[in-house]
Amino acid sequence: RTDRKYTRRTDCGNHSMFRHPLAAAVVPIVTHNRPATATRPETNAWCELNEQKMCADAIYNKDFLYQAKSVEYPPWMNYDPLYCLHNGW
Repeated sequence: RTDRKYTRRTDCGNHSMFRHPLAAAVVPIVTHNRPATATRPETNAWCELNEQKMCADAIYNKDFLYQAKSVEYPPWMNYDPLYCLHNGW
């Protein structure tokens, strides 16, 4: 939609899957969810791990098509049909 302003979260990335890959593999992903406080909004694992941050931005903006809207594909680029198929596009 072009009739609204979107906000990109700046509070993501408090943990890293790459800095501690073994811990990331054995720690349940749900442990990365952080509830909201009086000063900070809630975060989920996508935000905390800074992976697929578009998902966290979509939830924050309450627009679940945010990811599809924010991906830029040059006109000359062929879409990967398997990627699109498995991601619901």
